[in-house]
Amino acid sequence: MLPSRRPAGWPVVGARVEQRRRAGSQQDAETATATQKSATATLEADKAQVEADRIALDYATITAPIGGRAGAVRTNVGALVSANDTSGLVTLTQMAPLDVTFALPDSDIDMLRAAFAAGSVAVTVTVAGAAASVGGHLTFIDSAVDTTTGTIEAKAEVDNGDGALWPGQYVDVALTLATHPQATTVPLVAVQQGPDGAFVWVVDGGRAKRQPVRVGIADGDDVEVAQGLAPGDQVVVEGQLRLRDGAPVAATAQGGAAS
Repeated sequence: MLPSRRPAGWPVVGARVEQRRRAGSQQDAETATATQKSATATLEADKAQVEADRIALDYATITAPIGGRAGAVRTNVGALVSANDTSGLVTLTQMAPLDVTFALPDSDIDMLRAAFAAGSVAVTVTVAGAAASVGGHLTFIDSAVDTTTGTIEAKAEVDNGDGALWPGQYVDVALTLATHPQATTVPLVAVQQGPDGAFVWVVDGGRAKRQPVRVGIADGDDVEVAQGLAPGDQVVVEGQLRLRDGAPVAATAQGGAAS
């Protein structure tokens, strides 16, 4: 079979048809691209609207910033409230951990600062009248002494995981600032204050003698005497206001000796 021959100058019909097909495909592609971009823009707009609705919903929901115990409700359902309403809806009190605020004499500042700088200072907190105590640690010392009371404020943090303490309670706080082995102590009531400082009345040969002392750490009903007494010295714990140097005194069952 002989191959067909195309006369010179005849148009190539197949080539023109193929070119039209390519032109149609490019147009379809551009249309599809435009549709895709439009859909993407619509999707982003919808996402923005969803985010705006979520933010608006957040304003309609009140979420507690901490865990705790709610107090009395101070408003009713449907009442009009505002951000500047000082009465509040309800008071939420954190139950654990708790901060305990207490005051120490300004004479203890040096020991307090030294113990705080050395590391963690253990604190024992006891509710008045309760046998159980809660442990914690010192977290804060105020920057100034209260001149009206002569004390400095401090704070301790307690875990209170078992709920032994209740916010607002009055508690007894004990902390160990230093340990002085073999210290001489006397009952706190034996120490008097005079123009020249602290002193005690000692019994010397059956007579009262005014003895200046330098006191140290107080521990309950006892106080350390850093200077002025020796172990075994007898001190007067009652009737000091009636005494003078050389006045005769007699030891009774209520008397005490320095230990």
